[in-house]
Amino acid sequence: MRCRLDIPYGGGKLETLDLFPAASAGPPVLVFLHGGYWQAMDKSDFSFIASLFHAVGVAVAVVNYNLAPAAGMADIVAQVRRAVAFLAANGESLGIGRSRFFLAGHSAGGHLTAMAMLTDWSRFGLDRDPLRDQRHLRSRADPPQLSQQGPRPRRRRGAAQQPDRAAGDRGAAGPSTGPRRRRPRDRGVPAPAGGIRR
Repeated sequence: MRCRLDIPYGGGKLETLDLFPAASAGPPVLVFLHGGYWQAMDKSDFSFIASLFHAVGVAVAVVNYNLAPAAGMADIVAQVRRAVAFLAANGESLGIGRSRFFLAGHSAGGHLTAMAMLTDWSRFGLDRDPLRDQRHLRSRADPPQLSQQGPRPRRRRGAAQQPDRAAGDRGAAGPSTGPRRRRPRDRGVPAPAGGIRR
């Protein structure tokens, strides 16, 4: 699989992208924005996704951007928009065309994906919106604890939170207000008019 690394899309040191062209001309292009809580990671950490899309004829561009706190959120969003505009304006010379761009991001990259979808692309010299669709990829793992809040405390499961198996409760149990009694099973017999005695 061919690749072109560290293509500059702006003047900043980290304003670069890695391009993995498809085998055919004028392919759909996935522009991928890496995650990392806006403060960590790099485009090279996500280059592994390119082979999956390359196998089905999709070109992939993985974008770098400046990280917080050295860069503010507005700066990062502006860089992402510049990267997309660069690809759209130079698609022909890069061998990817300019008609079918799709945007995706993981974690913080998902936020940046949403911000890019709100862009007025005419301000970047484009005559139309280059993006066809967007996706936010999310993992089950919590983001790395890079803020000052520290790790989240683990929730302790007490006896009051355990399901009451004796009562036949198969779902989530609420807080206990005292001992619970076994409920009679419904065997098709109507309950007494006065209710069930406790």
